[in-house]
Amino acid sequence: MKYSPDVVIFGGGIAGLWALDTFISQGYSALLLENSTLGNGQTICAQGIVHGGFKYVVPGKYRQGSASEVRNMPDRWRAHLSGQRKDPDLSSVLVRSPTCSFWLSQGRGLRGLLEETFSLAGLSLLTSPPVDVTDTSPAWFKASARKIYAVSEPVIDTSSLLFHLARPHASRIIYYNTVSCLASGSGSYELTVTAKSGESYTISPQRVVLSSGIGNQDLLKIFGYDEEVMQIRPLRQLLVRGNSLPDLWGHCIDGGKAVASVTTHYDSRAGEKIWSIGGEIAEKGHTQEPEELIREGRALLERLLQGVDFSQTKWGTFDALRAEEPNGNLLPSGISMKRFGIVYVCFPTKMAMAPVLADALLSELIRDGLEKYSLNIDGINSEVRVASFPWENRF
Repeated sequence: MKYSPDVVIFGGGIAGLWALDTFISQGYSALLLENSTLGNGQTICAQGIVHGGFKYVVPGKYRQGSASEVRNMPDRWRAHLSGQRKDPDLSSVLVRSPTCSFWLSQGRGLRGLLEETFSLAGLSLLTSPPVDVTDTSPAWFKASARKIYAVSEPVIDTSSLLFHLARPHASRIIYYNTVSCLASGSGSYELTVTAKSGESYTISPQRVVLSSGIGNQDLLKIFGYDEEVMQIRPLRQLLVRGNSLPDLWGHCIDGGKAVASVTTHYDSRAGEKIWSIGGEIAEKGHTQEPEELIREGRALLERLLQGVDFSQTKWGTFDALRAEEPNGNLLPSGISMKRFGIVYVCFPTKMAMAPVLADALLSELIRDGLEKYSLNIDGINSEVRVASFPWENRF
């Protein structure tokens, strides 16, 4: 089967799926190629927090670039999640929590008092200021924290997000085993794709978007470019399992850093709660053996959350890789989009920034005056195949 779409997208994570929806809603013909399952890699491992910049303006971690880039994202996402804003309509996506908590741990003396005064310059960048909810928080939380703040940053179930982004466009998704590329003298390409279902496709796109995370580097080589376009930041995150765990979505600020970011999930097969723990503990965790990380991580969580009973819990870890624009191994502040001929190499940097990346790509198509062609997709009959959460089969 032969197709000539306006755009072909590699990578079925949040960035690729949001871009697919954006292109189609604006009348462009597009196909998405995924060599595994949707979200496999960074998206399904993400904790699902739609950051609005608060974690970047606490004392000791003030990053104006990062804060200003994401400050409007919670409002943007809420508009899609409520159905008030379409393209995409995310009103069916499961929202785990409408807000995110930040707490200052107990027993830090003068340092703790200083940390209660957040950077005024930083807070001025935020569209939703934090609210002190210490007095109205549950007893277990008040026993754990000196101060508790609520920030209007929703927490999304990433599996639900992937499914509802992909479902309207299932017939435009090809799950593939291999892809090869033949370049023409005019700067265009003919792709030969072998699908997992056994079909073979010949695809001749006007533009190519690479949004495949750690796969971007190898994919770029297929198109004849050898330039290094990414850095990889490894993470090793903690997992805690047990129904004695309270619902918690938030970050503990200790020593001016988000030392632990906790989100609550549910294993429907086992009927148990799961905590996924990121933050500084995960950034350092990749240098530790799992047993060492569990031992030190448990001691840290028992100190930061003194009101939680961990006696009946099980602990584990999982590894995740974050692919980003090269930035000296520092966290880039915003989206990355680099062009090689008709090929765009893209990194949203943060899940929350996927809409901004899609908007930027659309602006490129409009600026180039890309002609819109219709596409007969009768030969593609794909199902929505979402990746499994990383904690499945971990215990």
